[in-house]
Amino acid sequence: MDPALLDAIPLAAYVALDDERRSLRYVSAGIEALVGVPASELAAVEACLDALVHPEDRARVRSEVAGVCNPGDALRSEYRLLGRDGRTVWVRDQAVVGVDDRGSRVLRGVLLDVTDEHLTQRQLDGSDARLRLLTGQLPAVVWTSDARLALTSLAGRGLAVVAADAAGFPGPAVVPELERALAGESVSFPLSFGGRQFEATAQALLDDRGAPVGVIGVALDVTERRAAEAALVEREAQLREAQRLEALGRLAGGVAHDFNNLLTTISGNAKLMLEEIPAGDPLREEAESIVRTSSRAEALVDQLFAFARSGELAVEEVDVNSVVHDLEPLLHQLVPTGTTLVVSPDPTIGPALVDPARLEQVIVNLVVNARDAMPDGGTLRLGTSATVDSVASPGEPGCREVVVTVSDTGIGMDPETRARIFEPFFTTKEPGRGTGLGLATVHRIVEQSGGRIVVESQLGLGTTFRVVLPGSPADRPGASS
Repeated sequence: MDPALLDAIPLAAYVALDDERRSLRYVSAGIEALVGVPASELAAVEACLDALVHPEDRARVRSEVAGVCNPGDALRSEYRLLGRDGRTVWVRDQAVVGVDDRGSRVLRGVLLDVTDEHLTQRQLDGSDARLRLLTGQLPAVVWTSDARLALTSLAGRGLAVVAADAAGFPGPAVVPELERALAGESVSFPLSFGGRQFEATAQALLDDRGAPVGVIGVALDVTERRAAEAALVEREAQLREAQRLEALGRLAGGVAHDFNNLLTTISGNAKLMLEEIPAGDPLREEAESIVRTSSRAEALVDQLFAFARSGELAVEEVDVNSVVHDLEPLLHQLVPTGTTLVVSPDPTIGPALVDPARLEQVIVNLVVNARDAMPDGGTLRLGTSATVDSVASPGEPGCREVVVTVSDTGIGMDPETRARIFEPFFTTKEPGRGTGLGLATVHRIVEQSGGRIVVESQLGLGTTFRVVLPGSPADRPGASS
């Protein structure tokens, strides 16, 4: 063939010795588009085709070349060429073994650039793999039905729930919804099957002419989510009730204290008056009435004090990591999509002296506060660690303390806000979004536990709360086991 014609074809034609290296006898100008090296330069250095093959493909190609030994044998292979600039090009090599005019066995072939084909195939393979992975990992059932709504296929990780009775899925109860889907609507409906709860969607399955030939549906298993949502509603109700009682307790305690001071003065003066007023004097009956009324008021004060003390802590040795572990499913439900919750307990910490129920309340309140500080999402971190009390008396060993840290990447606080966050009823949230009691409750619980809270925050840089709780006496450095 005329070399000029070969040079004009958008591929690289070559003649090479049929050996391992495939030393080039001839290569057309199209080789430059593949590897960035002119054909004349390759001819000048007596290049071999093997040297242009990508190192990762070289052994395979050598083996394939070795398999074509006789005149008329054909080589068909796809591999990568490595260009001068490091660019990789996929080529399809099609060659035939022949004999040249010197009697040498040669390969006469062409190299066609198939990079785009490989890229497209790789994308298709990736799409198929992702679809299989998605279908297989979704906690859902993906199904298709024919035009009579008879089941034709089932897939998905949720399949284990319905596999025992697949013939009855999705069930006669949802036939009206499926008929609407077959008619062209996109329908959503709840579905119960195998003791599980699903949220299902379905629409018509169309042929290549756009005519409905069946239904395709996806049923997402939401059993655990609904149970968690119910538990969350119950826990939030308990939390609101605890905050309400906490506020009432503080109010009752304050009123009782001030009222008791007034009653002490009234009752004391009335008793002094009785000592001075003789029997039969009309004023004595008035003074006795004051004393009796004061006694009834003192009984009321005692009731107020009892109510105020109803929130006292039941302190005990608590494995803080266990509390965090038990709370973690609930905390993940508290955190919305777009916010990442990272829980990192330190396995080396010892027990803390705290009321376990109140510790849960502290953690939940801080997590909710951190969540609300990230309206656009972010990262919320909950961790535990241990430290040594830095306020121990001189000459005394510090007590090992347990630290619970909650940090967010949210809006942060300015110094003025940070100074008031533990005040009851203080809130930066809009009306109806907060009571201003969450952090006040946390502060009171931690103080009653003998601990302290350290707060670090800057506007735009997030906030970190460190709740420092007293460790168990047995966990103090030097304590006997």
